[in-house]
Formats: sequence, structure tokens, C-alpha cells
Amino acid sequence: MNNSSQTGRERSDDNHNWNNDNQIAALYEEFISVTNTNVDIAKKMLQKNQWNLQQAIGAYFDTPNNEQASASNGELFEESRKFKLLSWNIDGLDTDALEVRTRGVIDVIKKERPDAVFLQEVIPSSLSQIQIHLPEYEAHLGNVQNYFVVILTRKATLTVQSLNLIPYPGTQMGRNLLIIHTRYRNTVNIDLMTSHHESGTEESSSHERMEQLKLCFKKMFDAPSDHFVIFGGDLNMRQKELYKIGNVPAGIYDLWFANGKPTDCEYTWDMQLNTNKTFSMSSSRPRARFDRLYFRSSSDNSIKFQPVGFELKGLDIIPSVQRFCSDHWAIQVSFSV
Repeated sequence: MNNSSQTGRERSDDNHNWNNDNQIAALYEEFISVTNTNVDIAKKMLQKNQWNLQQAIGAYFDTPNNEQASASNGELFEESRKFKLLSWNIDGLDTDALEVRTRGVIDVIKKERPDAVFLQEVIPSSLSQIQIHLPEYEAHLGNVQNYFVVILTRKATLTVQSLNLIPYPGTQMGRNLLIIHTRYRNTVNIDLMTSHHESGTEESSSHERMEQLKLCFKKMFDAPSDHFVIFGGDLNMRQKELYKIGNVPAGIYDLWFANGKPTDCEYTWDMQLNTNKTFSMSSSRPRARFDRLYFRSSSDNSIKFQPVGFELKGLDIIPSVQRFCSDHWAIQVSFSV
């Protein structure tokens, strides 16, 4: 073999090794991002699972407590026994520092590591950021025009079985109900439903909001009886509107109430604390519980899935732009499993 042929073959081998090394590094990075561990654990779990990323992640979360404790003093194992869901209107229609604010939303999600995320008022540029920086999640879209709702599901813990998108017949704003049917850790059937209900004053939009809410409650009851159902989002809820439709139906629970009505979590759109919106000096700064989450239990009493926590997120101002991630706070709920 001549020298030029030998050199070409060596270069080819070098490129092959370089590509393999980069593929392995990418697997390590994604495993660590999802599990919040380190390279040693990533290498061990990926090797044991023939470099199948999803299988390795699933095996990690099924690892006994004493092995996981070596990674994070047992905290991650305790967290893995809870199902967490975060819901947030991320205010994509406000273009002021939107890219920075969206990255702030991503940072909160990375820190909290919820199993599912309901997002409202998402626009295409924000969705692109979310998909790039949160590869551990799968995005399910209400639509891809103007602004829309999105459900994110953590790939390691939720298997998505099907999706439904239900347009509201009377909406003037293109609003709809997004439903995905999932299975949590291959043991618990959970239907996830989010929406952004009609915006506007009570005079212009109240009737349509009530019709939308009634439809959503009906869909919660229509779900298979052996499924758990979680529904919510930015419902633009006025309490009098809820009373007019007969309040929350029996068998469905407002998760703020179910967790003891914590007073520091009552207002999700709180202009007395959140300074993203401007008001005239003569105007009072309003506050409201526009964002809500509802829960319907399963008829299968053999499965434990109980609400155990309710908190607000996104409460910190972003120093570089002196704005919050959104004019809404995020709601995060947790369930013991």
C-alpha cells in the first residue's frame, strides 16, 4: 500500500473515532441533564444498558435507594417518588426581553425537573428555545400559529399514548383544549389537559370563558375511570363565573384547595408584587387567581396518587433585565406515588 493510501485510511479511522467520542459525550450530557448526576454514573448506566439512552435513564430511576443516594444523598430518589407538574403562562406576547425571559423559564424547569409542564401563551421563537435547551422533554403543541399552548413531558418518566386537540366552538381568539394521554413510569395512567381560556373583560368574554370551562370539566369526566386527570392553565378565572356554572363539580378538586389553600399561593397574577406590567399612577395594582389546576382521581384504588404539594415558581426577578420571567407566576403541584 502506498503512503497516500495509508494516510487516507488513518484519517478515516481518526474521523470514525472522533464521531464515536462525540456521540458518547452527547449521550453522557443528556443522561446527566435528565438525572442530575455525573459522568461516572452516566457511563455505568449507559454501558449496562448497551448505550440505549432511554433504557439507561429508566433503569437509573428504578435503581434502589442506596445506589441513588451516592449521587445526591438520597434527595433525587425521594423526588423520583413524586410526580410533579408545573403550569405557566409565559407571556410570549410581551416582546420586552422575551428571549432572556424565556431562558429564565427554561432555567426554572431545569431546576425543578417536573414530569410534565403546561405552558400557555407560547410563540414559535420561544418554543424553539425550549426545544433546544430542554432535550429531556417532548413538546406537544396546541397549534403552531400566533401564540398557543404546549405540554412538555419528561421522556424518562412519561410515555405518551395519544393526543387530542379540541377547538372551542365559540372562541374569538383561536383558543382550544389540548389533551394528552400518558403513562407514568409504566404504571399510572394520567390524562393531562391544558388550555388558555378566553381573555378580556367580564362584559366581552365572560360567557365564552364559562362555556370553555364547562367543556373542560366534561372532558375530565369523559376520561376513562381508571385514569387520573389533571387539567389547568391560565383560565382567566373570575370567581363569580365559577359560581354561575355551579362551582366545581363533585369528584373534581381544585388543587389549591386540596393542598390547604396556602395563602402565599393564592394570587397567580399579582401586580402588587410583579412589576412587568405598567399601570397609571391613579390605578390600583390588581391581583387575581387566574391560573388554576384541577384533579380527578382514578377508580383504581390500588394505585397511590395523592396531591401533597402546591407552590408558586418564577418569583425571582432576572437581574440583567430587571423583569420577571412572566407577568404570571408558575404553579407547581406534586403528588405522592
